[in-house]
Amino acid sequence: MIDKDDPSAPIELVLLHPPCSFRQIAFEALTKIGTPWKLSIDTNSVQGVQSAIRAGLGVSVLPLSAVLEGMPINEGDLPELPRTSVMSYTSTDLSHPYAQRFIDFLLERMKDSFKVNKDVSFGASNSAPES
Repeated sequence: MIDKDDPSAPIELVLLHPPCSFRQIAFEALTKIGTPWKLSIDTNSVQGVQSAIRAGLGVSVLPLSAVLEGMPINEGDLPELPRTSVMSYTSTDLSHPYAQRFIDFLLERMKDSFKVNKDVSFGASNSAPES
């Protein structure tokens, strides 16, 4: 939660447990601009974060696909966050019959979530990351 009456009050964060990559992004972005923060709620589910946000218990970093209707989106009061990416890796033989179907499903769901953002690109590759 952002306390508009007391700008020196720490921003209360609602975040997922590690290894959620958004945790570190939030910590670094606020620390970089010298904004005090406090981890108020540390939960193990996106639903927990959504419920806490709706109850006004703090702010969070979520992918657009996890923002529910009526959930407030902060624009302007907090630092801009870096771009993120989602990667999926499979074996080169795609031996499991549902592997590609699952990846295609995820890509379609993500495309639906990001229709409002023209800077998002989607693609698939069967190659492993370079070392």
